[in-house]
Amino acid sequence: MNFGDKLSLYLKQRNMKIIELSHFVDLDRSNLYKIVKGTRKLPNKSYIQSIAEALCLTNEEIHDLNQAYDIDEVGSYVYYRRKKVEEILKLSVSWDVNPSISVGNNDYDMGIHDYQYFSGKHSINSVLSQIMMLETKRENPHIKIFNQVKNDYIMNMIQFLGNINSQIHITHIFGMNNSLAQDEKEYYNLDYLISIFPIISSSLHYQPYYYRTYIPYTNDYSFFSNVVITSDYVFTFTNNYEDALIYTNKSIKKVYEDMFKKYLDQSQLLIHSMDYIDYCKTIFVKQELIYTTPCPTHVLSLEEVELVGNHIRDEFSQKSQFLAFYKQYLQVQQIYLKNNTGSTQYYFTKQGLEYFCQTGYFHDIPASLLYPLTHEELLYFLDKWKEFIKDYQYITMLDIPAFPGNSTTVISFDDNHLSFTFINSKGIPICVSINEASIYSAFYDYFHNIMENNTISKEDTIHIIDEYIDKLSH
Repeated sequence: MNFGDKLSLYLKQRNMKIIELSHFVDLDRSNLYKIVKGTRKLPNKSYIQSIAEALCLTNEEIHDLNQAYDIDEVGSYVYYRRKKVEEILKLSVSWDVNPSISVGNNDYDMGIHDYQYFSGKHSINSVLSQIMMLETKRENPHIKIFNQVKNDYIMNMIQFLGNINSQIHITHIFGMNNSLAQDEKEYYNLDYLISIFPIISSSLHYQPYYYRTYIPYTNDYSFFSNVVITSDYVFTFTNNYEDALIYTNKSIKKVYEDMFKKYLDQSQLLIHSMDYIDYCKTIFVKQELIYTTPCPTHVLSLEEVELVGNHIRDEFSQKSQFLAFYKQYLQVQQIYLKNNTGSTQYYFTKQGLEYFCQTGYFHDIPASLLYPLTHEELLYFLDKWKEFIKDYQYITMLDIPAFPGNSTTVISFDDNHLSFTFINSKGIPICVSINEASIYSAFYDYFHNIMENNTISKEDTIHIIDEYIDKLSH
């Protein structure tokens, strides 16, 4: 339902005529009539508040009217795609939270001879967990997964297995196609990221590949649209959980292994993992746009690294290794600051600045590993941060409510790649690069829209920091 249809509905429900509403909202009657009929757009979104007051709309109705306006402006595809990116950003503080999943009896004897038929979601998930758990006990565990539609149980199970045995290898192919049984509010490619990032954060040997279309049944033999291959079993089942078959027959297993390799050869690796320091060197040299919550440690000199070290909790077992890495990280930053000619634009969030001022925690080190800054140290860093922003014109503050202030995620772009880096709850830096057009396009569009509409001027940024300094000084 477009904006005009929504407004027409609310007018009928309130028994109000267009001419009456035109007096309330200061719009010409003929123009308002065209807006209701959908032949003209509302001149400005600010009129919605006056319309809401005139019609006594509820909060839900105001939300729906605003949404209808936005959809009319950019189209439903772009609108819902941006909403999906916002969902991913909101989850960026909990990517490495362990899933709650039931795996049944780990000592269960499958007792399969040649093959066996199963049906029903509970039975199929139970078999899935058993054969995957059994694989973790092998000397060189490797699970191969192929599925046409994202299966949340499989994705959660992969993360769970990674926490049990980080040496297990997972090779995963999925049909990545936005047209596959989806409506305008679903974005299959982006949905996969929500499930993949927690797996990546577990340091599991996980390689996700995408096959750029729906894979039909073959002519030579029939297989269901989901396949899991372990050292001992092949398990294949339908998307609706109605039918499943498990095989132990070696000749059949060979057929599925060959089928898997065939599609793997035609698939593309979705995510490339990178060394953190190499990543830092890359973004400081090659990247064009970097989005992050504020990182006051950027202003530190190498001599001030101990200021960070003094706030890392003693119970962090890798404290010395982390500080050594962090010093190297700051060295790379210093080179970047001296050599950047403005080709790289650096953006931080208003929400992150607020989080830093309220809590005294840095964003680039998980709060679980830190003691917060003292009051005096917080003021010291804010002063340095303010001067830092004054000195470098390529640093800009954005208002991004969907990007949590306590997120450790940094997102960056160059001509061909979308990169993410974050520190997981164990203090391990995770860096990945995505070379897939639809995902790149979704994030690029989202952040450029934010730049156009939610950029805070340099003067206002300094004023906001001064307000925090003043508040903390009294």
